[in-house]
Amino acid sequence: RMERLMSSVLIVEDEKIERESIYNILKERFKGIMRLYTAKNGREAVECYEKVLPDVVLTDIDMPIMNGLEAIEKMKQSHHHSIYLILTSYDYFSYARDAIRLGVEDFILKPAKPEELISAVSHALSTVKVAKNKEMSETALLKKYTEIQPVLEQECLYTILSNHSEIEIQNHLR
Repeated sequence: RMERLMSSVLIVEDEKIERESIYNILKERFKGIMRLYTAKNGREAVECYEKVLPDVVLTDIDMPIMNGLEAIEKMKQSHHHSIYLILTSYDYFSYARDAIRLGVEDFILKPAKPEELISAVSHALSTVKVAKNKEMSETALLKKYTEIQPVLEQECLYTILSNHSEIEIQNHLR
């Protein structure tokens, strides 16, 4: 049960030292409240994504096999409410337009400063939490409506059929 309430982040980075550094920064800061997953290229990231549906994906762009933007495009096909953050060096800022088109939430310049990473991930997690809460309350509301709808329809039908005046019917509907 507690496992489901934990947030999850997928770190996608082909450079081992950078990947481990990010992992350690987030592990230290979010100890006990976050599950962390790593992938070393876009294809591995997509496979991991489909299994764990992380709340946040923190990905590099320039990687072998499949780049970060291609991976995001594939991940978005699952329609899960993940937030995407991009790690990039200045050279790859030309990818910004494509990233924005894909709905990327934020850019983090490499080498990533711990406080920037923590701030971006914290912000993304709170955005995910708001979206999840909204979805849960909409689902609960829809469930209530579905349960009460037949009763309301029956009462309205009864009111109409029992020859009440139009004003009484409108009052009843209200």
